[in-house]
Amino acid sequence: KAVVSTQSTGAFYVISTVPIIRSLANEKVDPVTENFKQAWFADDATAAGKLMGILKWWNKLVDIGPRYGYFPNPKKCVLIVKNESMRERADEVFGHFGIQITSKGQRHLGAIVGTPEYKEEYIREKVEEWKEDVKTLASIAKKEPQGAYSAMVFAIQHRWKFIQRTVPEISEYFDELEYEIHNTLLPAIIGREISDLERDFIALPVRLGGLGIPLPNKECRYEYEASRQVTNSLKEVIISQKIMETCSKKVIENVKKHMKMLKGNRSKIAYYQLLGKLDVSTKRVLEMAKEKGASSWLTTLPLDWLGYILNRQEFRDSIALRYNCKIKDIPAYCGCGEENDIDHSLSCKKGEFVI
Repeated sequence: KAVVSTQSTGAFYVISTVPIIRSLANEKVDPVTENFKQAWFADDATAAGKLMGILKWWNKLVDIGPRYGYFPNPKKCVLIVKNESMRERADEVFGHFGIQITSKGQRHLGAIVGTPEYKEEYIREKVEEWKEDVKTLASIAKKEPQGAYSAMVFAIQHRWKFIQRTVPEISEYFDELEYEIHNTLLPAIIGREISDLERDFIALPVRLGGLGIPLPNKECRYEYEASRQVTNSLKEVIISQKIMETCSKKVIENVKKHMKMLKGNRSKIAYYQLLGKLDVSTKRVLEMAKEKGASSWLTTLPLDWLGYILNRQEFRDSIALRYNCKIKDIPAYCGCGEENDIDHSLSCKKGEFVI
């Protein structure tokens, strides 16, 4: 019977690999010397267990795979052993296949599997890449702060989300990235240096008066825990190896809602803690910034054909007004002779910005 799909080719990968997965799952093994567990993501196959169990799994995969159009390529496969003492035995068993063998680790589906040393090396390398991204964005922000801000919020800061969700205990590696965001990118966007207190309320969601640029070194723990909770039912299926068992979509959706609620509660707690540290005027503008519709100009993409573009001065002045900061280059004194500030400029009858 023909199978028709309007989705990506991933649907056909899944259909073609199901018979292979079933055959491998039904393979009889010695529970002591040949035990293994397998996990598949579309056509990416993974197995873990005893060395002889993985050998039996591999031989079976090579045998039945071509019948369903699946051709394992040893040169693209990696065998990770626990330590160097197992390396020699692994070379004897798998060396003739041409499979890469390592005791350090390997990148797997965007995350990593391996030793703590390999994890540190991999994370530090990725953080260096992201730091360069932030520096490049900061150079753009000097002339186009709105474009740089949108790129950061809608794209760049999501690059490290997957690592945060899949690799535990990596907060310390993100300190350098946060330093670049705090001291290089945000000053380029806003047009001045910012304090630690200002960084804290910039990290709040836009709906709570922030700019929606969280601190990456503090987000790691929460992102990982949320991912662990959401994928817990899938993890149980993999461990039990009940191939035909499916995860309850309703259960997963409920967990997602719960984790979203916890994230919202954390943001609200942070918001009210910050209010206690602010002066009266700054507290007032932050409360106004969370009013309905007050932040729509920040959550809107800067589309020129719709007239949503703000030039450098307009964007930075808008940020200054949002947080009750002094606007750059306004006269020190008003035409009426009084000292000039934002409130006076907007209320004095002799000023140019009276509302």
